[in-house]
Amino acid sequence: RHQGEEGGLPIEDPDENVVNVVFIDRAGRRIPVKAKVGDNVLYLARRHGIDLEGACEASLACSTCHVYVNHEYYDKLPEPEE
Repeated sequence: RHQGEEGGLPIEDPDENVVNVVFIDRAGRRIPVKAKVGDNVLYLARRHGIDLEGACEASLACSTCHVYVNHEYYDKLPEPEE
């Protein structure tokens, strides 16, 4: 956020909540996509045509859509929650 010129109200920066996600498929091909903070990773993958299995359709019942997070970023993530 930054101060706007009109009345000092904060202006939302549209890129402020955007993160870069890189999917790596089984062949090792890197697929970079932009996402918003809080996006569902299964739905994000499907939206970009990436084949990621999700047997329970993201209801947190099966763990087939698990992903790996690079160790450099793991400690930056909040604790998981349901």
